[in-house]
Amino acid sequence: MAQAELNAPSITQSLPSLSDRSKNRSGTKSGERYLQFQLPASESQPSAPALIQMSDIQEVLSLSVQRLSPMPNMPSCVLGLMNRGNRIFWLVDLAQLLGISRLEPSTQQHSVIILRSGSAALGLAVNQVESMQWLGEEETQSAPPSLPSPLTSFVAGSRTTEAGEPSPLILDGAAILQAPVLRSLGLQ
Repeated sequence: MAQAELNAPSITQSLPSLSDRSKNRSGTKSGERYLQFQLPASESQPSAPALIQMSDIQEVLSLSVQRLSPMPNMPSCVLGLMNRGNRIFWLVDLAQLLGISRLEPSTQQHSVIILRSGSAALGLAVNQVESMQWLGEEETQSAPPSLPSPLTSFVAGSRTTEAGEPSPLILDGAAILQAPVLRSLGLQ
């Protein structure tokens, strides 16, 4: 392993501390913390913002494709295996798992979100990690009714936005970990 890869900071080092999930910037309890990231564009849709609750996330990092071990005879959404902190994780293309698009195949670096629920953990490759946000109940709404059917089982709601702005989808981390294609392969 190259020395530069060992010393490369994870994305979480550049984001605010994850330890205090119950307080917002003003120090009062109100809402939950979410990670915002971009899903890649498809032929019919531009890239789209999405959110996952921070309580479902173990870590966020950048991974070189040279550190990924592709596995044969797997569904196309499964990119392979990755090693992190003496643990092996499956890495999946989140957009492809959701049935909306896929990551650019020529990319040399993946932004990875490691989801965890109990003993189940999974790496999600996304287009770009953007920021952390606090969302109160008043800032969330139910999922848009116009979602494509494969996506509906993974969406917990959406963030309210100003008119004309894209409304980020709030994804359900537990539902992603229980995706039928992953369960059928025993990948979680």
